[in-house]
Amino acid sequence: MRSLTEQEKEELTQHRLWLGTNAKQGKRLAWSYKDLRGANLEGTNLEGANLKEANLEGANLKGADLRGADLEGADLEGANLKEAILEGTNLEGANLEGANLEGANLYRALLWEAILWEANLEGANLERANLKEVNLYEANLRGANLKGVNLKGANLQGASFEGADLEGANLIGVRISVNIEILSNIYITKSEFYDDDDKRILKYRLATPMEIGLYS
Repeated sequence: MRSLTEQEKEELTQHRLWLGTNAKQGKRLAWSYKDLRGANLEGTNLEGANLKEANLEGANLKGADLRGADLEGADLEGANLKEAILEGTNLEGANLEGANLEGANLYRALLWEAILWEANLEGANLERANLKEVNLYEANLRGANLKGVNLKGANLQGASFEGADLEGANLIGVRISVNIEILSNIYITKSEFYDDDDKRILKYRLATPMEIGLYS
């Protein structure tokens, strides 16, 4: 884990001033395309920062405030975002493969076409987030809040949803392994799924959290 340079610390100070004075003083943090691999940013206030296409591979962002930040196309592979605040954050096309987002708040976050292979989203709040065409292959979404989430066209193959709340979620055209165990104990309304070989659409209707009916 690398420590921040004095210049980076000063830029963060100016960013905090920018936030605290409603942009009248200081300067918005502009770290787009910056190499921040392995950087220790635990608990850092990065609200509204420009981190577009930044390299944050393996960075420690545990508990960081990233509300409204621009992380479009950023590389967050293996990053620690446990309990991070990502409300309204732009993560479109970001690489979050293997990232730890346990307990993170992603309310209304934009994750269109993001890569979340094997990411840990256990207990995360994704309510009303946009995950259109996201890749969640073998991701952990146990106990996650997915109310009203847009998962249209997403790849959910091998993902775990035990205890997740998918009330009102858009699941049209998602790819998911046809395994009743994966879908057990989740809360979902009428939704449509492609099966693994894309030959037909399977529709699941839930009567109770543990009672899933399959019909064609």
